[in-house]
Amino acid sequence: MTAQVHSPKREFRGVWLSTVTNIDWPRSRYDSDSKKQDDLRNYLIKLKDSGCNSVLFQVRCSCDAMYNSPYEPWSYWFSGEQGKGPSLDWDPLHFAVEEARKLGIELHAWVNPYRAVVNPNFSNNLTNSNYISDAHITKQQPDWILKFSDVHILDPGLPEVRTYIRDVLMDIVARYDIDGLHMDDYFYPYSVITNEDAATFAEHHRGFTDIQDWRRDNINLLVEAVMDSINKIKPWVKWGISPFGIYRPGIPSGITGLDAYNVLYCDPIAWLEAGTVDYITPQLYWPFGGGQDYGLLMPWWAQQATRYGKHFYPGQAMYRAGQDLFPRGEIPRQIRLNRETEHCDGSVFFTANNFFSNPKNTIDSLRLDLYRYPALWPVMTWKDSVPPAAPRNVQLQIAGDGSKTISWDAPLYGDPLDSAFAYVIYRSPYFQELPEDMSEVWDIQFHHNRHFGDSDPEMYYYMVTALDRNKLESVPGSIDYPFVILHNPQYAADRISKQIGFSWRNYSGAAEYSLRISDSDDLSSPLYTMTLTDTVKDMTLEYDTEYHWQIKADNTVYYSPVWKFLTELPPPVKTVWPIAYYEGTDWDVSLRWKAFENAASYHLRIANDPDMQDLVVQQSDIQDTAMTIAGMEPSTGYYWQVRSNKYDRWNDAQYFKTRDPYIGTVWAYASLTDSLPVFFPDAGEVSGLAVGTVNGSPLMLLVASSSTFAAVTVMDPANGELLDMTLDLSGIEGGAHLLRDIGITEDGVIYASNCALPGEDFKIYQWTDYAQPPVCVYRADQIAYRVGDHITVSGRLDDGSVKLYAPGSETKRMLKLEWNSVSQCFESEQINLMRTNKGSASMALIPDSDDFYINSTGEYLIRYSSAGMLRSWMSGNTHLPVNANATVNFSYGGKHFIAAYCADTESAHMVEISDGLKDARRAGSTYRLGIRENPGAVGDLELADNGDGTFNLYVLGSNNGLGAYRFDAASAMVNIAAAPDAMHFRLGANYPNPFNPVTVIPYTLDKNCDITIVIYDLNGRLVRTLYQGYQTAGTHQLRFDAAGLGSGVYICSMRSGKHTVSRKITFIK
Repeated sequence: MTAQVHSPKREFRGVWLSTVTNIDWPRSRYDSDSKKQDDLRNYLIKLKDSGCNSVLFQVRCSCDAMYNSPYEPWSYWFSGEQGKGPSLDWDPLHFAVEEARKLGIELHAWVNPYRAVVNPNFSNNLTNSNYISDAHITKQQPDWILKFSDVHILDPGLPEVRTYIRDVLMDIVARYDIDGLHMDDYFYPYSVITNEDAATFAEHHRGFTDIQDWRRDNINLLVEAVMDSINKIKPWVKWGISPFGIYRPGIPSGITGLDAYNVLYCDPIAWLEAGTVDYITPQLYWPFGGGQDYGLLMPWWAQQATRYGKHFYPGQAMYRAGQDLFPRGEIPRQIRLNRETEHCDGSVFFTANNFFSNPKNTIDSLRLDLYRYPALWPVMTWKDSVPPAAPRNVQLQIAGDGSKTISWDAPLYGDPLDSAFAYVIYRSPYFQELPEDMSEVWDIQFHHNRHFGDSDPEMYYYMVTALDRNKLESVPGSIDYPFVILHNPQYAADRISKQIGFSWRNYSGAAEYSLRISDSDDLSSPLYTMTLTDTVKDMTLEYDTEYHWQIKADNTVYYSPVWKFLTELPPPVKTVWPIAYYEGTDWDVSLRWKAFENAASYHLRIANDPDMQDLVVQQSDIQDTAMTIAGMEPSTGYYWQVRSNKYDRWNDAQYFKTRDPYIGTVWAYASLTDSLPVFFPDAGEVSGLAVGTVNGSPLMLLVASSSTFAAVTVMDPANGELLDMTLDLSGIEGGAHLLRDIGITEDGVIYASNCALPGEDFKIYQWTDYAQPPVCVYRADQIAYRVGDHITVSGRLDDGSVKLYAPGSETKRMLKLEWNSVSQCFESEQINLMRTNKGSASMALIPDSDDFYINSTGEYLIRYSSAGMLRSWMSGNTHLPVNANATVNFSYGGKHFIAAYCADTESAHMVEISDGLKDARRAGSTYRLGIRENPGAVGDLELADNGDGTFNLYVLGSNNGLGAYRFDAASAMVNIAAAPDAMHFRLGANYPNPFNPVTVIPYTLDKNCDITIVIYDLNGRLVRTLYQGYQTAGTHQLRFDAAGLGSGVYICSMRSGKHTVSRKITFIK
């Protein structure tokens, strides 16, 4: 959902209105007073209309004043002559406060603390009496001044300077009804200070021996003094500072740039920790990415403010929004990240004039989307936590034309902090005890005439709440409404039963009620009208229809507000076969569904994609409940839907996959088809599988376990039936799983491992006689990494050639155990790999080579030398899924194959790798066992050579099932197609989404190619072709204007070659 649907209830939306060098206002220092007033008023109106709720008005640029100050002269930037004020009798700060009150926005006085002269070395500034008057502090107190090439400043180390600045600022707080006091980032100079304040340090060191710590403390003392003074004079006034956006280089990691801590000597973290500011606004004037990454800096500052319980409003560079450095949509992206970041309480933008220039339509994005609805201000709970009382005596008066006037009295209060400073008026079709939806705010009043007018003749509920100085909100004041109160169905009820029980509250003195119902918001010609004596009415309505209804009592002239609701969708046709996600259907696929009551015929469609855009079959007027579609492509996934002629509703798209021509099912126990046998383990994770010959009999061993349970099921690999054989598990103990994997040597010796987490003991057990307890033949105490998810067993014990391999997970290490016939024990070796394994790592030996393969969930298959050196890597080739594990390899007819289990599909995938891993070609896949969750990607795979060019693959998909499949390598190896082109494009998420009416659709091409980008509606009808033709590689975007279309969900589809990608986009008017 976007801000259009869920606009935050509270969010600081501030803008710096700059006066230094006339950046914003006055537009010219030589303008008349009336023009200055008009321009200042228009700025405030523009910012309000753009959705902002706070203005930081710069009133002290350089020890001067944009207000009538008893301490400092009028600013040169006001009139062109320092000390010369307005010709008319007005005060710009008082004027700004009053105009902001009329608009319902906060006004913060923005001051620069130390700067005394801007650009002292420019032209004749220092000798120009218009630029610096005799009344200026640099002339009155020259000993207080530190001089630098780019700026002259008040010496922060002088106690009398701190007192002077505090007195100037407290004069503003005391005499003006401001909402906040704000200080910017000009502390010690950006041009770097050396020894200019050495004499001050010597005289006023306060025990400091490090001048840099002393300088930072000078700033801290002023910040603390201002906070203490505000709390004594007007504790509701907010006190905030906007420091440079980087605290220290490398904080957070990856950030580079100016070290404000050691250059400007400000320590914002110290202010937060000491509680000497109410909010912090670091100037984060950079885009996402790079050494000043907004995506890193903003969350870090939010964490710091959160740690000390203060507000955080990041400063954002609206002035850069039109530059190449900021791509289109950069500021909206930042705002969305702000909202997603816990304890980021809003934004402050520099600077106000950019709201007129609308760089790259950024202001449109605020006004029409992100700031479309107003927001209240975040509450500073450390100032006040008691909300005001509700407005009293709220009256609703309705004129003959239906227009309304709401009036009220202020609530009673005792503490001035809890008095009603402002009021919020909500208008809604339904009453809300605690209003939250800011789209229903119709006015925020800082002025106190306490009335609101609404010319709309329709009936609504009005909720009037009070705000105190801290913007805490009361409950709504009570109103006696002159209409019936509706109960059920509730307003905007979604997809409710079409069997409706209407109900409403009894209206005092009423004998009858008039009910009217319509399928549109125009109730002048309703579908149903009826007169009732009761306050309930049961009705049966139509499916999938939005209804509007209202009630009127016979003793009032007013109908209730119109309520709406949406009835349920019609029931879909229920499919029978193939069931969802079934794989292995015949190429002549038989589709079946249940008969639908009173349906005369059915419609069927089959597509290559779940959005049903790329249709391959469309069939209408089917008289039966089954249909066979001949000639479907082998080993191909399809989606199908059916609907009846009775209702225009398709069932949810069902996926099935046709049979692979070279893979047949021998037997399968699959949860997907509800065919798990009673003996299939139902406790623990089913994780290990072994197929071999023991005592001359072929068998299959199936392991299931947890940290307290272990079981081994013995089965016949030929048919999957249970064998009357029990493996003795006496003495098995320890580990995250008591047993995890199992293997059988060529001479019938059984080995199994537990799974050990870091710090646990890893064990391998051996059975030479399955009826006897096992022997623990290897133990590693307190192992440093997870190991045992998979083991690989090779060789024979009777000739001493047996070897065991156990790759670790989330590590570069693998254990190799080799039998020593002399000492009659396993000797261990740790192989260090060049790359880190990921989860559920498995290993496969390569015949006639010392090399081996390792695969792990989330990593491509890698070939290593015996010493762990990387030989080759399947990176980028997706024919073997990156999430595959449990790898086996085999060869036939000079061709080499790899097979691996993949939890994503609960099946085994095979590739032919004769030309190397990078050029692996798809050879086929087995069929899905189930769709139960398998977050650990737990499964296993075993292989048996049938000696006739076919191989049996035994696939375990954890608790999803177990199956045996025959792969015809002899036939497949001459028919394996070259790997098709990999996906070479990406369709990004549109922004904003939902949108009204314009959205931007980004996409990336990895190579030059022909593309088509189109928009469909949900019925598959083409709405718009956005692009069709050749385009070069790179990142691109398209603008989609949905003006003239109806609200709803649309499909954006991008195609290139054989590949199609689609995304849903939502248009809301």
